[in-house]
Parts: sequence; C-alpha cells; structure tokens
Amino acid sequence: MYLPDYVFSELKRHKDEIINRSGLSEDELYILLYTIMDRITIISKEDFAEYIPKAWKIMAEIDENDTPFLALAMSFENDGIWSEDDHFKEQNEVKVWKTRDLIDVL
Repeated sequence: MYLPDYVFSELKRHKDEIINRSGLSEDELYILLYTIMDRITIISKEDFAEYIPKAWKIMAEIDENDTPFLALAMSFENDGIWSEDDHFKEQNEVKVWKTRDLIDVL
C-alpha cells in the first residue's frame, strides 16, 4: 500500500472521526497504525508533484484536501484508492475501493 506523506496530517486532523466511526479506542487506533505501518510505503510529495495540478482540477469541487491521494494514485499503475469517503466516487480517474469491496475480492 502506498500513501502520500500528507497522510500523517490527515490522520491527525481526522483522528477523532476515525475513532468514532471505527469504535476503536485511541490506544487501539495507534496499535493498529503501528501494526500496518510496516506494510505501507510513504511517498514524498515531490515524487508525484507533476500530477497534483490535474488531481487538483478534479478534486477542487469535491474535496481539495484529498488532492494528494488522487495525485499519488495517478502517478503509477495501481488498482485504485481504498477509501470510505463517498466523494471519491465523484471522480473517474482511478477506481475507488470500499473496505467491503476489498474483503469480497480478497
């Protein structure tokens, strides 16, 4: 799994929402993040910067804060974005996977 380095500020900003939606405690959330971090590759913004203008054009009317996620997904061949945010389905540039979709495929 690949994530833009921007993910850390997003996690911090949405921590309470993640805890509320997941039903995890703050400690459980940190344990989960620690557990999966060795399976995640963090990509520097500089490595996908050329895709940011196009991604911003697409995401500006949807949720401009998610521009880095779309830009990263556009920067290399992949199977799409894993997100529970419904607004990602408003773009047609990359496939969007919900957790249930992934469970069904895996």
